[in-house]
Amino acid sequence: MSRAGFLWDSLSNNTGDQAVGLTLMRLARRAGMQGLEPVSIGESLAERYELLVIGGGELLHPPGHPFYDLFRVPGEHVLNTVGTYGEVEASYLSSYRLITVRSAADRDNLRGLAREARVAPCLSVLFGEIAEDRPVMMGQDPLLLHLHAGVFLPGTASALVSLLRRLEPPVAMLPFTHHNCDGALQAVLAAAAGLPAPLEVAGPDQAFAAIRRARAVIVTSLHAAIFAYVAGVPFLAMPYSPKVRHFLAERGLERRLLPDIQRLPEKLHLLTAGSVDWQSKLATDVAAARATATEILGLVEETLARPDGSRVGLVHWTEPTHPEQAHAQAIGRHADYGRRMAQVASDELAGRHAWRRSIASAARILARSFPAIRRLGWARALWRRWTGAYGI
Repeated sequence: MSRAGFLWDSLSNNTGDQAVGLTLMRLARRAGMQGLEPVSIGESLAERYELLVIGGGELLHPPGHPFYDLFRVPGEHVLNTVGTYGEVEASYLSSYRLITVRSAADRDNLRGLAREARVAPCLSVLFGEIAEDRPVMMGQDPLLLHLHAGVFLPGTASALVSLLRRLEPPVAMLPFTHHNCDGALQAVLAAAAGLPAPLEVAGPDQAFAAIRRARAVIVTSLHAAIFAYVAGVPFLAMPYSPKVRHFLAERGLERRLLPDIQRLPEKLHLLTAGSVDWQSKLATDVAAARATATEILGLVEETLARPDGSRVGLVHWTEPTHPEQAHAQAIGRHADYGRRMAQVASDELAGRHAWRRSIASAARILARSFPAIRRLGWARALWRRWTGAYGI
């Protein structure tokens, strides 16, 4: 029997990449297909698989990347609803048996491809059908916020904390892009705003369960937005990356974009249950994703039925060496940046509190030195302001 492999970013602890993998593998198992093998990144692909299902996720990058070149495999393979990182040379895809990308913008980024690339939604729009029940410890009907370092601007920590304090409770932080160390920044902001510690969420099943139980969510991840879209939960999405904007724009949901979190008060009406109006769009996406999944699994089944040694899909190519090491380095940079921004936020907030403590100390000294001034009307008002604001 020939072999079929499933190749995606299985190394990442990003919830979106994990959801991509779980969705296709669970669909295959539910179809009774045991022969689709998850590819172990780092093993040699040369002459190993007659068919590779590659993606989804943002896997198509310009040639020359020490990790993402791994996904530029020539041959008669399948491209599964992938995203692109800018314009990419794609002539090698001409021999593929099926080419699907997740947005029209991604299709437009393919260069040198002389055949059709079909636009189909990421198969994770089917996650509601394949999710396993993994409860999360959380309050009832919270507003969930997923923020990461990519949308945090140094110098804005105090304003952000002030905004968080004004939100109607309960409010909780949702780590989702763990590779960004988003929980570190969220913990700093939550502590300063008097919110509970970020939720303890491990994997897509728990993340989906948390979003499904929320009254609304504010996210900075494409797949967090997809989860809310699938669950029918009101959401706003910060377009830190073009892929977030593309997903919403192609569904007529641009009003749910939140380019600046300080504009949140203007969009709170979109976080009410009555604002959910995309049921027909979701039904269309689900039908398209089911059809794509059925077609992909049909090609896998056809490949697996071939006699062993029927190697029509194999083409010799130069594989990247040690892609797992390149991935670890890239993820390490993301994590370092996330930790640095968490420290920046912490330092900013600590500086603010230090300033408050200095004023409070000065107020105490002033009161001890000149007790009579507290009898003056203007001084009494100033005193109340100091003592009320700074906890004296």
